[in-house]
Amino acid sequence: MSCTPSPGIGATFSRTIREEYMKENTAVVHTARTHRRRKLQIDRLVLKGIQHLESLGSAWPFWGSLYQRLFYSGMLRQEIALSKISPGMHAVHVGCGPLPMTAIALAGHGVRVTALDQDPRVLDRARKVLERTGFDSQVQLMSACGTGLDYSNANAVWISLHVRPLENVLQRAMDTVPAGASIIFRDPRGPLCRYYAAGDPGLDPAGFSCIRQNQILGKKSVVMTKKLDQRLAWEKENPSKPQRGT
Repeated sequence: MSCTPSPGIGATFSRTIREEYMKENTAVVHTARTHRRRKLQIDRLVLKGIQHLESLGSAWPFWGSLYQRLFYSGMLRQEIALSKISPGMHAVHVGCGPLPMTAIALAGHGVRVTALDQDPRVLDRARKVLERTGFDSQVQLMSACGTGLDYSNANAVWISLHVRPLENVLQRAMDTVPAGASIIFRDPRGPLCRYYAAGDPGLDPAGFSCIRQNQILGKKSVVMTKKLDQRLAWEKENPSKPQRGT
């Protein structure tokens, strides 16, 4: 009697191993997909929660003031100082939202502000906030997209964290702001990178000098100033003196 195993036993064993492997692999893929779906749901809830907080702030003055003091006042003071914008100058804020805290802070600094948003309902809420705070004469609201605007008359451009597509808006501002103007945008860091796309290139783009300042709650302010050429810089510092060699 032969002790050699039947070929059918080996084939059955191999088939069983393959089936178990496929079941395990399918379970892993299913778990990964479920995890991604849950993460996406959480991300959407977080973003909706942030939007809801700002909507509440636009409707309830006490909450709006508290929200501004807790999360924005320190950051805005630093950004205004780093941008070197002065009273009487003009700033554009892209993505003002229903609670236009950046526009209000700039107007309080004596700056003329054009604040943009694409949602007419959001602009209606922002208008009520400006009227309530007394800055409606200094802030002009505009329904527009930041990718198609000409920023050549702006001394500074602020771009909010939630603005999309950030890369396109940022590039448009870089292309059209005059020399000496600043572009200030907020970038995510840490956990916020899950919810917002980053716009900071890490290196200073050609023709710009950059200052980066970490803020609370996973934000980072990036201040980009468009460089003057040497001749323009000298004339700006010495308006009454002719430059040598001219």
